[in-house]
Amino acid sequence: LMFGCAAVARERHRRGSALLATAAGLKMYPAAVGLLLAAAKPRQVLPTFLLGIGLFAILPFLTQRSEYVLE
Repeated sequence: LMFGCAAVARERHRRGSALLATAAGLKMYPAAVGLLLAAAKPRQVLPTFLLGIGLFAILPFLTQRSEYVLE
């Protein structure tokens, strides 16, 4: 979470938003920080952040049967 915020502050938007998406994929509360940074810099942070969140959302379906995941 701190590395993601520091990367965005240093204008490394893709790395920062990817780190924030990883943190949000593991725990839910870092998503609030990622969305706040996405609101501050929507063009730079939002696309990569949403892509990362989408990848974490689809990951269980790629590793297990979909019927089991949906239960």
